[in-house]
Amino acid sequence: MIKFIYEFGLFIFCIAGISFGIQRYCFVDTISYSYLVFIGITFLGVLLLALVGREEEKKEPTNGSSSGTPSTPPTTNGEQPTQSISL
Repeated sequence: MIKFIYEFGLFIFCIAGISFGIQRYCFVDTISYSYLVFIGITFLGVLLLALVGREEEKKEPTNGSSSGTPSTPPTTNGEQPTQSISL
């Protein structure tokens, strides 16, 4: 998704370059303004992606648990099961 945002920013850079070029800005101003537009669009796209990604993380799990942590099945002798970590 980041690649798409970057490519979209480059597309907007080209469009801005054409737009500023048609308005008869000097070459350095055209490139500078187009670059600033590119940075702004790319930054806003990444920021939007980060906000949307964060909202998807906050959604409730679909297994019916409202606490967000998976429930552990009870053992037969009343002790909590141990969890092993394997690398």
